[in-house]
Amino acid sequence: MVLKLLSINNSKYSGGLDEYTSAISNLSYLEASGTDNHKVIFISDHCENTTKMCDEMDGLIFNTKDRNGFKRWYGDNQKDLVFMDIDVMGLVVGINQPPITNHFHWCHSMLEYINTDDYLGVNDTIDIPVKSKKEYIETISLKDVDKKILDYENEIRNKDVEYMYVIQNDGKVFKFIGTQGNVKPHDVNLENSIITHNHPKNETQFSFSGLDRELFYKNKVSRLRGTDYKYTYELNRDNDFKERMLTLEELEKYDDMAEKNFHLDNIKYSYEYNYGYKRWIND
Repeated sequence: MVLKLLSINNSKYSGGLDEYTSAISNLSYLEASGTDNHKVIFISDHCENTTKMCDEMDGLIFNTKDRNGFKRWYGDNQKDLVFMDIDVMGLVVGINQPPITNHFHWCHSMLEYINTDDYLGVNDTIDIPVKSKKEYIETISLKDVDKKILDYENEIRNKDVEYMYVIQNDGKVFKFIGTQGNVKPHDVNLENSIITHNHPKNETQFSFSGLDRELFYKNKVSRLRGTDYKYTYELNRDNDFKERMLTLEELEKYDDMAEKNFHLDNIKYSYEYNYGYKRWIND
């Protein structure tokens, strides 16, 4: 018989051995840090039951004893989730320390200590450093940009960590190397740029995350593309570059919830905020 985590009541946990030991392991980060502040990284296992909350927080870095400002999905049930700002001191069970709660689900997310010397760049709205190595690649003619994008995507599509290419509006190209679940550009002008990046096979949700949309919208990126082993997708300032809303019959063909959920979110948001979005199967 397989038991699952049945309840969370203050500091008491009940359920199966794997969930119980995960909960104890995560709580140990708070105890082990003592009075000193340390950095921990949030890791989601991206199983078939991963929620929006855990998926969006994957790769985020938190202080054990200091203020944490970040964004996450929040709500009492699935249909009422909203992407909102969170501000807490240290690690708070259910908020940024697994098991993440709100509506009931099995949470297998974990925390892991990191060496902050390995982390470069800071997300100025979430205050989360992300490991991203920056490298100048070349300067291209913008008339060749579509061909170059395809070359870059063919190079990174099947990588097991995230890579990002930023093509600035003067043709300068920068490459960033991130982690398995995150990549963050830094020290470059993103306005009117064209950006492409990959989602590794074990991490992809087959479309853009909320953090991807925030990067596109906040930084006034001209085009943001993503690619994985199956699909390529693009956010575009041209609102005629549009994936039409799917019919009920078309929705029924999606057996894989991961392929459907983020894709449908991005179709919805493109209509709501009046920008372009499309996804297509790789050649």
